[in-house]
Amino acid sequence: MRFKDFAGLPMIEVVAINIDGAPVILVEGMWVDGRYDKNIRIDRDTHFSDAGADNRHAHVYGRTNRSDALVAVRLSGQASHGQKGILHKKDAEALLARGFSIPDDHIIEWFELPLDPDVELLLEFM
Repeated sequence: MRFKDFAGLPMIEVVAINIDGAPVILVEGMWVDGRYDKNIRIDRDTHFSDAGADNRHAHVYGRTNRSDALVAVRLSGQASHGQKGILHKKDAEALLARGFSIPDDHIIEWFELPLDPDVELLLEFM
């Protein structure tokens, strides 16, 4: 088939792969609208259905560039993938509507702490 021959065929909605003799459903990212049409992709840390805990994170893109996310944020509101920044109000609202905890100031941060086995540290963010 040529590429144009695929137009009009039904979309594949579920993909199962065989891992060690057992089928596992593959779950891909979901595109949602923020300040632009479909500029936010919500993913899970693993794309397999039996991943367990809710480990969603979102990649927020600009208007046209889908190769580099402006901000990546975990469900908890912390930065993901080392990408921090300020969310646009409409992007923050879209994530809040999907259960993300977004700070009131829309600033997504992350902290890198030095590893020292002799130091115990407890941080609480309010």
